[in-house]
Amino acid sequence: MITSALGAAFGLSTFTAATLTYQHRLAISSDTGINVAFNTLGNTTAEATPVVYYGRSRDDLDMYAIGTSSSYATARSTTHKVPLRDLESDTQYHYQTCLDVYGSCLRSPTYSFKTAVSAGDHAEYKFAALGDMGVMGSLGLSSKAPESVEDFSKLDEGERSTMKALIDNQRKYQFILQNGDFAYADDAGKEITSGFIDRIPDEPLLQQMSETYELILEAFFNQTSEFARSVPYMAGVGNHEQLLTRGNMYTDELTNHTIMVDDIPTGQRNFTFYKDKFYMPGDESGGLGNFWWSVDVGPLKLIQLNTESDIKDGVPSPGARRDPALEDYGEPNEQLEWLENELRSVNRGITPWVMISAHRPWYGTWRGCPGCLEAFDELIVKYGVDVVYNSHIHLYERLAPLANGTVDDNELNNPRAPWYIVSGAAGHYDGLDDMPDNIAVESRRLIQGEFGYDEFTIHNRTHLTHAFVASKNDSVLDISTLYKTHEYKHD
Repeated sequence: MITSALGAAFGLSTFTAATLTYQHRLAISSDTGINVAFNTLGNTTAEATPVVYYGRSRDDLDMYAIGTSSSYATARSTTHKVPLRDLESDTQYHYQTCLDVYGSCLRSPTYSFKTAVSAGDHAEYKFAALGDMGVMGSLGLSSKAPESVEDFSKLDEGERSTMKALIDNQRKYQFILQNGDFAYADDAGKEITSGFIDRIPDEPLLQQMSETYELILEAFFNQTSEFARSVPYMAGVGNHEQLLTRGNMYTDELTNHTIMVDDIPTGQRNFTFYKDKFYMPGDESGGLGNFWWSVDVGPLKLIQLNTESDIKDGVPSPGARRDPALEDYGEPNEQLEWLENELRSVNRGITPWVMISAHRPWYGTWRGCPGCLEAFDELIVKYGVDVVYNSHIHLYERLAPLANGTVDDNELNNPRAPWYIVSGAAGHYDGLDDMPDNIAVESRRLIQGEFGYDEFTIHNRTHLTHAFVASKNDSVLDISTLYKTHEYKHD
């Protein structure tokens, strides 16, 4: 039995961790499958088997699947991953989760999802995308903000957050994609030392940082499950998944000890929570776990890339800090070779639209990944990628189609170059970036000071509309339509 502040947050003072399932989140897999992830409090990896009961009738969950469990030393909960396969496309299913402990299994409430439409289905297709959304409330973005940030970097009193907007609008979308920077748990030390979170007297700073890190993660996955339990929540890795903090920035005033990276628990370094919590189709698509993966759904091939570890032989990504004793993040050029194979294999007669998502931008007013330009630009131009979606910069910027650093003269009227969108305005605890002094020549619309997310609508094989939507009231702040004949053929 476990008693904790986390249990109180669920309205429970005492409960059995092995029987309480929560934080449900779905992801699209290959062949209209669904990956189901959920959590239980405490470490329950040894004595229990995760099970999902599911079926097409809410009153008759006549099928079941079992999965695997994982955790890490500092985690407050255990992650369970269960694959559901051989599902009918574009079909409503209902499901319950449970943890079977020595034959006893207390099921969750019944939730539902709709499977993806099959590749080659060219009916209108709509999905949402966002970047850089952290936890909402007392541990993150709210109407309170550190004194160092501007007024536009916090929510107005009563203003709806992006998190709430996604919960309210979830049924509009086939899936929701977050392109990196989840929860901002790594900023726990910054939040404490800035006074945004109260310092606990007599507790070592590193201990409070580590505990707060996990509390932020728990709050974030509690919140996102409000949409992710019913709509696939696709994830790409960002820089804030890497490490608890830049440890050498903080000195513990109690001990006068400077907290270095090596002092941080290994469970809060090297993308540990990101690898543990999410269940992306990396293995099914020949990628690498949650780091790079692809799905083919309806008229779209979506490819998620990783800008946070080595991206090309001799071109390390910015800020990459890896512990060589821990799990490998791919061999040099492995991601590039996989990407070219994915792009080469697309049949544009079946799948006309190809979109790449990657956290750091390599074009735009603020470029966050110059190595990415060197690594990816040639390939995505060669194979006629339609849209590149980046985040990382905490504002919204729509760019022109670009190839080799040059704007395509056709703009959105059948360009040969991919169309770039940079959007990281979903909201984290200290808000949005300032308006830059100088705007890039490829910029076509830049919006600062508005929290929002992106909506993509594929109308048919030749027209795709993108809109930047205000989280507070669903108003469309920017909208454009891309026309492509898709007659382009690579060499």
